[in-house]
Amino acid sequence: MAKPNYHHARQQRERARKARQQEKLQRRTARDSAPTPGAQQSEAPVTGTEPGEAGGPLRPQGEK
Repeated sequence: MAKPNYHHARQQRERARKARQQEKLQRRTARDSAPTPGAQQSEAPVTGTEPGEAGGPLRPQGEK
């Protein structure tokens, strides 16, 4: 029976680990660089001051 080559096995594990890290990094950068829907619309001012309206504070009913 052949003697196990631990050095070679370690190198393979290291290469696999680096490949997984690289894939994660590529997915992360692709996700971060992709434009989010509605990002350009966030500049529109929000109006309304009544509770529950757009821009108004949300309070449970019964509080004043």
